[in-house]
Amino acid sequence: MSSPPAHKKIKMLDDENIEGISGCDVLDNEYNRRQLTFKEKQEIILYKEVYYIGKLHVKKLNTDLFPVNNGYDDSSHKYICNMGDHIAFRFKILSKVGGGVFSDVYSAFDFKNSGIVSLKILKNCPKFIRQGKKELNILEIIQEHNVNGEVPIIKFKEYLNFRNHMVFVCELLGPNLWNDMYMSKKLRDNPDKCFSEEKCRLIARQLLEGLQFIHSHKIIHCDLKPENIVTRSSLDSNNIKLIDFGSSMFETTKIITYIQSRYYRAPELIFGQPFDTSIDIWSLGCIVFEMYAGIPLFKAKNETELLRLHINFLGYPPDDYIKTSACKTQFFTSENELHDTTRCFPGSLQFNNFALRKPIYRFINSCLKWKPEDRTTASMGLEDEWFKND
Repeated sequence: MSSPPAHKKIKMLDDENIEGISGCDVLDNEYNRRQLTFKEKQEIILYKEVYYIGKLHVKKLNTDLFPVNNGYDDSSHKYICNMGDHIAFRFKILSKVGGGVFSDVYSAFDFKNSGIVSLKILKNCPKFIRQGKKELNILEIIQEHNVNGEVPIIKFKEYLNFRNHMVFVCELLGPNLWNDMYMSKKLRDNPDKCFSEEKCRLIARQLLEGLQFIHSHKIIHCDLKPENIVTRSSLDSNNIKLIDFGSSMFETTKIITYIQSRYYRAPELIFGQPFDTSIDIWSLGCIVFEMYAGIPLFKAKNETELLRLHINFLGYPPDDYIKTSACKTQFFTSENELHDTTRCFPGSLQFNNFALRKPIYRFINSCLKWKPEDRTTASMGLEDEWFKND
């Protein structure tokens, strides 16, 4: 019997002119069949276009007695990614570039479009799938209004579902701002600083442009922090993009959840008060300080310590602010005094008059106010005196 036609063999990464063929055509080739697990041979039939299948020796499944999701997930319901294996018979997994509680992010080669992308693979749990659908809605709205990529926000390409996991395909960007800041701090002659004021201003302007854009569409990022700000490439650390809308929500459909990383969390979230887009502005002020000073402004281990640091910086909150707090009794007495006044020195961390001669500190001050309505906005921030000489 003659062997199957040569064109039926899936081409590998170093081949050119790759064209997708059907899953049934893949199975016609004995070499290809040997690279597939038993489950993949059943799975691939459903694919009309196959671009990459990977090699059998990299396909390591969860072999526990009671494997999760047919052996594709670990015990925490995260997808088990093996370098060199495929995602959706199209992408070759290259390396892990990030991750968190809800998802992991990998660089991958897209054989369909011949380019490297990032794949964000969410946990296979009902809670995270629900949140993923909300994130998908937000990403699609952002992409619809940012077609040309003029706004510094990550470019979302498409969504797919693979082995019960939501997968977001996005452009691959460079290192995050946290890595860039603290690597810069190590390399500078002055180890007490991260970035020059000029670089801080350049990045802050781009962040304001990104926030102005999403806020105009009533979207709150909800987790603005250095890890969610990435450089466009490893060779271009001055130009950044905003990423990770996994915690984001619309102003009109806010759900009270545990949002914002602690160092960058706005006081209204500690107090259990209503919040809006101004929580992103608070986070921005914290980030600008950290970029310039080389340390987080509110480095707290818990919310009690965080509130104490806020008070040390801003002074005591107004009485009406405390009275309207849903969490008043957790932190304050009936006389609006803190239960625990250890290391509490109201206003002691405020910028002095000498520091406030510098526009950068005045800008940070405009972001950090007890009441959201007293903070600057993204649009107002772009008109701040600090940016006048850009």
